Amino acid sequence: MKIQLIHPPQDKSYTGWIYEWFKPPPIGLEIIAKKVESKVKDCSIQILDGNFLSLDKIVEKTDADYIGVSDWYSCHHNVLEILKQAKKKGSTTVIGGPNANHLAERILKNNDFVDYVIVGDGEDAFSMLVNKENPSKIPNLVYRKENNIVKNKRQNAELDTIFDLEHLDLSFYDRNIPIPISSIRGCIKAEKNERCSYCSIDTKLRFMSSEKVWEQIDVLYNKYGFNYFFETGDSFMAGDYAKRLLIKRPDDFNLREVGFRIYANPEQITSFDDVGPLYCLNVKSAFVGVETINKEILKRAGKRHSKTDVENALKVLNKFKIQPQIAFIYGLPGETPETLEESYQFAKYALQKYPKTILCVSHAIPIAGTELFNNLLANKDIRDKYNGDLTGDSFDYKQLARLQTEHFTSVTFEEIRHYIAKTKSLSKEKSPGFGFGVE
Repeated sequence: MKIQLIHPPQDKSYTGWIYEWFKPPPIGLEIIAKKVESKVKDCSIQILDGNFLSLDKIVEKTDADYIGVSDWYSCHHNVLEILKQAKKKGSTTVIGGPNANHLAERILKNNDFVDYVIVGDGEDAFSMLVNKENPSKIPNLVYRKENNIVKNKRQNAELDTIFDLEHLDLSFYDRNIPIPISSIRGCIKAEKNERCSYCSIDTKLRFMSSEKVWEQIDVLYNKYGFNYFFETGDSFMAGDYAKRLLIKRPDDFNLREVGFRIYANPEQITSFDDVGPLYCLNVKSAFVGVETINKEILKRAGKRHSKTDVENALKVLNKFKIQPQIAFIYGLPGETPETLEESYQFAKYALQKYPKTILCVSHAIPIAGTELFNNLLANKDIRDKYNGDLTGDSFDYKQLARLQTEHFTSVTFEEIRHYIAKTKSLSKEKSPGFGFGVE
């Protein structure tokens, strides 16, 4: 049995996703591949990475019994094209990923060339599917049965799979950029129904055991030469996770020298005690979600931090020589000309006081599964104005962002773009944008 797992290229409509140069291995697909190999006999697995292969090249290469594609809002059209062409060649087609999580039934309803959708964690469900198990027994699977669409119960995977990179062409990847690891999934705010308005994460917070994390790092360091790791989980600072990781670090000089890049919220890193374990773990960079400095917009967006928290976070991170990457989102509901200027001036201040700070900036994007998206769906004027089908599975997010700006802020879309450009120009080096159309 041949299996191909695909990380698709971005749709032409979207540009500037975080860093143009940040193209790490798609480790989520490697986790699935490793799990499949532990469950399925006599299978060969290939991973195709759209960061380095064009859509046409990927379509040309598809020839497997099972094709699984990872779906993000910024590549959905390419995902569907890959699966459409794969179906013509006789493949069983499977879609998963963050975008599919909230659109599973719609995808199956609108695209007859998609056989299955997997929501949430994919490693167990995909393994059971290719192992020919009864679809009704497979958690997280969404599929057609007669004239109905069936959505099985959600079930989180145990975070115990140690992946390697044997299914990829490693000549593509730069060892100087941090390689992702996935030892944290979910969000503690999602457990309490307190998600941020722009976030689509809907699963409980879970951690891989500290011993397993170091086992994973050991494989990637000693087998492949990676020594800089990007923990993709949103909650590195939740509880005592950093301390537990530090306590369980092996007594190995090489592993003590590896570095980390993490995500953190400003209110989690306001004191020296918060940051001490990060320093000891050799955390080199912390991506801090500031979003805005205005307290009313923060409250409306479901954020808990204050401007003072952000200032303290910058202070202690710089004290420990951990590079802050602070992210701003312009155009959240409640934005005004004054709040745009307020956030811009703070970004200017932060860079002047802490010159090594990296500024990241984006539009507020109402992606499917977020409160922002649901607010648009609930607004009749927006439904009437939107040039497309809001009951489908493909959306023009630029148009939705414009409509959100028009109805939920007192600024224009063009003013937001102007402030994105102004903020990016503050840095002598090219500041990253993320989202779309920020160039």
